[in-house]
Amino acid sequence: MNDTILEIQGLKKHFPVTSGVLVSRPVGWVRAVDDIGFSIRKGETFALVGESGCGKTTTAKVILLLERPTDGSVKFHGKNIYNLKGKNLRQYRASTQVVLQDPSSSLNPKMRVGSIVAEPLLVNNGASMSSKAVKQRVDEVLLQVGLQPEAARRFPHEFSGGQKQRIALARALSLSPDLIVLDEPVSALDVSIRAQAMNLFKDLQAELGVAYLLIAHDLATVRYMAHEVGVMYLGRLAERSLSEELFTNPLHPYTKALIAATLPSHPDLISGEEVLSGEVPSPLNPPPGCRFHGRCSHVMPVCREVDPLLKEQAKGHFVACHLFE
Repeated sequence: MNDTILEIQGLKKHFPVTSGVLVSRPVGWVRAVDDIGFSIRKGETFALVGESGCGKTTTAKVILLLERPTDGSVKFHGKNIYNLKGKNLRQYRASTQVVLQDPSSSLNPKMRVGSIVAEPLLVNNGASMSSKAVKQRVDEVLLQVGLQPEAARRFPHEFSGGQKQRIALARALSLSPDLIVLDEPVSALDVSIRAQAMNLFKDLQAELGVAYLLIAHDLATVRYMAHEVGVMYLGRLAERSLSEELFTNPLHPYTKALIAATLPSHPDLISGEEVLSGEVPSPLNPPPGCRFHGRCSHVMPVCREVDPLLKEQAKGHFVACHLFE
């Protein structure tokens, strides 16, 4: 049985750059996402990690139909999402939800919590659900995220940051989605309650079978939550592997540098061996060859000329690096 929910192949998203005021002229393209692929299965979490500007959020926007891809395909249960129309398109939008980084800005302060959680239900099923059924579903999802039904009568400002994120999650769960995009879901929370939030996400995944696409830069969060990880650099996947394999046996110099910078106590990395230096090149004019060669301590002549392909080095462990060719 194929339990793949989302499959991405050859995905590209390039943004045109123009000059001129009265008459705009194209002068180049920002290659925000430049030929990536991965899949997410039911009940599993795929994480995209990397520095700011690497293309993580653009990838999520394409999946959420907020951007149209330049090339490639995004298939949901085997169907290209950009070919969906009418009822099928509405079903996809209902089946794919998002929880954003800052719950305070994603919740309407003028709406009561009950109305916030009920809004997706009314938009998608307003004609077929009675007000009693809507209330029952709101109470149900509030309980699922650890809030009492009485919370429906209150406003967002009456809750803590962690509770607001639970409200945002309840709203996402109201339509029983197959996939939820988690965009830095715990980075805005106090450190003391991050573990609670991550445990809640994992418990609900185990209970409901929902899949997550996790967008994050905190590798500790990624290691705890993700089943598989894709490391992005300048629009490309530098490495992709099962989570534990990636953290115990990182292959790409960029992955090693990220781990050394954010998990300095990592036992498999020698302190100072992998250090990120310099700035990320512009996606408008990426360097030839390997895009990481200008910051890599293992650079070879071939790295400056030939763009490495993402190849499988061990079962399920892919890396784009000339060191492994």
